[in-house]
Amino acid sequence: MTIDLNQQGMETLRLTWNTFWDKHCHGFRNKNKSDGSYTDDGKYTVWPLSVLAQAVVDAMRIYPQDAHQFVEPVFRVFDRYYSPKYHAYCASENFDGNNDVYFDDNAQVASAFLTAFEVTGNRHYLDKGAEVVRFLLTGWYTSEPYGVRWHVEKDGSNTCTTAECGIAALRLERHMDPNDSYARTLVSFASDCARWVFDRMQDQDDKLIRDGYVPDKEHNECGNGYRIDGMKWTYNQGTPLTLTSMLYCKTGQDWFKEKAEQLALAVTDTNTTIFDRDTPNHDARFYRDSLYFYQLLAEGFADLHLFIGQRASQEVLDRTRREAIRVVKYMNRYMRNNETGLYFQTFEIFRISEQGQREYHQLTGTDKKYEPSEGERCHDNHVPVCDRKLTHSLISCASAARIYFQTARLSPSVD
Repeated sequence: MTIDLNQQGMETLRLTWNTFWDKHCHGFRNKNKSDGSYTDDGKYTVWPLSVLAQAVVDAMRIYPQDAHQFVEPVFRVFDRYYSPKYHAYCASENFDGNNDVYFDDNAQVASAFLTAFEVTGNRHYLDKGAEVVRFLLTGWYTSEPYGVRWHVEKDGSNTCTTAECGIAALRLERHMDPNDSYARTLVSFASDCARWVFDRMQDQDDKLIRDGYVPDKEHNECGNGYRIDGMKWTYNQGTPLTLTSMLYCKTGQDWFKEKAEQLALAVTDTNTTIFDRDTPNHDARFYRDSLYFYQLLAEGFADLHLFIGQRASQEVLDRTRREAIRVVKYMNRYMRNNETGLYFQTFEIFRISEQGQREYHQLTGTDKKYEPSEGERCHDNHVPVCDRKLTHSLISCASAARIYFQTARLSPSVD
C-alpha cells in the first residue's frame, strides 16, 4: 500500500490536536496521564508545545487552508511561558521568580516563530523570533567549556543546545540584509556553534556526535573541570546536520559540507552504537531512540538535500534518503496504534507491548524479553508499570507528524 507522507502527517496532526487541545482553557492538556506534563491538571512544559508548533508550520507549507486554523491558537499558548526578565520562555508557565529557562527549549521556540513568519507573513512572529535569538546569543560561554550553556542557572553546554542556537541564528539572518553588522554576527555565531560541535563533541572513532560537557571536578577528564557525556542521540546528529548544511549554503565553505557528509555517513551506518545492534540482521537494525529525538534527524536529512543537494556525493544522498524512508515505514508499521491512529515514542517496540515484543522477534529473529516502558503508559504510581494502560504523549505524536512532513521532502510517498 502506498502511503502519502504529507497526508499522513496532516492526519496525524489533526488527531494530535483533537486529543490534546482543551477548548475550555484555550490550551493543551495532558488528559490521558501520559508523559510531558508537570502539574496534576496536565499543563505541558514548553518543549512539547514547540514541537507541535513546528509540526503546524510544516503542515502550513503543504496544506495552508487546512492548517491555518491551528497557527494562531498554538502560538498564543507560548505567551503563558514568556519571561519578561529574560525575553525568552520558561520551561513551565511563567511566574515571578521563575528562572527555569533552557537555551535548547528557546532555540526550538525561536525556530518555530521564525518559520511561522515564513508561512504566514505575520511580522509578529518574526519579531518574537528575533527577540528570542538575542537571548540565545547571551548563552555562549566565553571561556571553558565554550559552546552554549543549556540553562540560565545550571552549568554545562551540550550539542543539541549549541547546534539549535546556531540554526535559529541562521533562520533569523536569512530575513535580514546580509550586509547588516548584526546579520554578520549571526553567521559568525552559527559558525562558532558548528565548529564547537565538531571540534569538541565529535567522536573521532565513529564520527558521531556526543551529548555535551557535564561539570565534574572529581573526574575532570577534559582538564577543564568538565567531563564529556558520551551518549549519542539522534537529535545530536540531526541538529548539526541542519546547521552545517545551512552554513555551507550560506558561506560556500567546503569544511561545512565535508562535516555534514561525514556525519551523514556515520549516522546511516548500522554498525554504530546509535543503532540497535542486538540483531545480526542489518536490515532490521533501527535507531535506539525515541521519535521526539529522531524528528530532528529527519529534518537534518531533508535539510542536507535542500541546502547541499547535488553538491553532496551520490552515496550521501542515497544513504540519507534510504534511511529516512526506512525509518518512516518502520514507524508507520510498528509504532502506530491502529485503534487511535496515534504513535508510541520508542523505536524499541519490544518495550511497548507484548505484541510489540512478538513483532520485534519476528522482524529481527532476536528473542528479547518484554520490558514495558513507563513512557508509553499512563502515570499511576499505585499500579505496576506492566499493568498500566498504554497511552500516547503530545510530544511523540507531534514528532510523528513532523517526521512524515520532513521525510516527504525526500520522498512524497512510500510503498
